[in-house]
Amino acid sequence: MVRRPSCVQALVVAVEALCCAIVLCCVLCCRGPSAVRSTERLRHAACWCLLCFLFSGSEPGYAKSREKFGGKAAVGGARDRDSGELRFSLRSLQKFLPWWRGEIFIVSPGQTPYWMNTSHPRVHIVNQDELYPPDDRQFLPTFNTNSLEQWLCNTPGLPESSTMFIHMNDDYLFTAPISPQDLFGPSCSGVRVLVENRAVRSVPEEDYLHQLETQSGRTWPLSVLHSIVSLDKHYNRERSVHPYLKHGPFIYFRQAMHDITTEMFREETIATSTHKFRSPEDVVRNASTAYAYLLACLLAHVSQVQVVSYL
Repeated sequence: MVRRPSCVQALVVAVEALCCAIVLCCVLCCRGPSAVRSTERLRHAACWCLLCFLFSGSEPGYAKSREKFGGKAAVGGARDRDSGELRFSLRSLQKFLPWWRGEIFIVSPGQTPYWMNTSHPRVHIVNQDELYPPDDRQFLPTFNTNSLEQWLCNTPGLPESSTMFIHMNDDYLFTAPISPQDLFGPSCSGVRVLVENRAVRSVPEEDYLHQLETQSGRTWPLSVLHSIVSLDKHYNRERSVHPYLKHGPFIYFRQAMHDITTEMFREETIATSTHKFRSPEDVVRNASTAYAYLLACLLAHVSQVQVVSYL
């Protein structure tokens, strides 16, 4: 049985009570008694790096590689087609977040958009294989974004001073002005986590295994269920309820993400990395990592975690 400090236990209870709500989680990173001035927090928030995935199924080499490791059914179709979403995503970022001055890291399987100015000092192209530590590169190549997302904290070139970063997919578009508070909370020193108004309830592990045998075609919902079953098993809990995260920008605390992949869920991380394509036995961010993330913030000695909900 895992022993938890009372503060961690209280956080678990608080988070579970916020399902089907929009969660505003302000992780206050100041460690001393004095607060950092608002202008200083705004300056730091404006400099956090942006990490974005790019997978262009329109490139013949990429399609052939998928077919080599997964057969013709793994080649993909409209879902993998490149329609220029990343270009419009970055344009919307420039238009609606004019205050943001951070660096952009494009993580891809060796792909570089023809229209991108790679000489721009704020733009970096990173091969996705470089995210993995040496011991885990035996599982490459991978086409599994669930596996890739686990190692974003290892992105080469990410400044050591960047204790937090923004994660987006190439199909995220901003359609209205966004303020720093929209992403980092009122104090600009935390993270704002948006969840959907639907939730998934955990089941006993044997029930999940039964569904895995009888409903193997339901890759995404089963991977979500597997994630929360793994989380309950890790914290010795039963039948917890978890909201889905919104399909939108997510702010990660870098140290917490590192703790999740290398310590808290190391076995689950390795298991997910062995799957070259998405699997019903993956651990996915949308179900479990958000909660492990909050706990890891405490374990990483962040001074305070404040959770505020809006219906």
